[in-house]
Amino acid sequence: MTMNNSAINVSINVPTYNGQLHFKTATALLTHGAQRFDISFSSISLLAYNFNHLFAKAYNEMESKGFTHFCLLHADIGPEIGWLARMLSMMKEHRLDCLSLVSPIKNAEFNTSCALDYPGELKKLSSSDISLLPDVFTGSDCKKVFGTDRLLVNTGCMVIDMRRVNPVKCFFEISDRIVRDKNGKYECQNIPEDWAISRKFMKHKIRYAATKSVKLTHHGAWTWDNQMMPRVKGDN
Repeated sequence: MTMNNSAINVSINVPTYNGQLHFKTATALLTHGAQRFDISFSSISLLAYNFNHLFAKAYNEMESKGFTHFCLLHADIGPEIGWLARMLSMMKEHRLDCLSLVSPIKNAEFNTSCALDYPGELKKLSSSDISLLPDVFTGSDCKKVFGTDRLLVNTGCMVIDMRRVNPVKCFFEISDRIVRDKNGKYECQNIPEDWAISRKFMKHKIRYAATKSVKLTHHGAWTWDNQMMPRVKGDN
């Protein structure tokens, strides 16, 4: 599948912490389906800094290279053939500034990296929760089903319309702290970079959504796909 709109030009960015990427990610870089693109890699161990390094680089090159969109693809994510062209088409169809692919968390609980930002509580969306939502879903869709429109999406495979998003206002950051619970015990808390940028999208009225209609695999000791079925390492 290819894009008919030749004006679209995508900066595809792959951050790694050790300079390596999964072969399925490498395959995705050859089979994304976009007509105009440029690919950048960055190996930095500080996760959010690495993302922001690529984000700033793309915006600095936006005018000279004619970029319209920024794509972040993690080095352990392998979306299906034609993934980027499909995401761009969905963004145009749904008038979105940002679109993220639903990605499974690599655990046995069948949770995804999408969540709902209830007051004082975060709820990770499971595969069963995702099945209740449209193929492309926004906060408004979540409110109809779960009672809140505060959708938090994943950065594993994310496309941002650079013409609509200001990187000074919407950037990647990770927040950590230690607090005392109601029993006086110390506990650590973390807000990952994907949920943090989702909150910035909400604050600055960025039109964003997630989709489950483009298949992907999330690779580790096991292979997880967004149909939420684990497979032994090395399976296709």
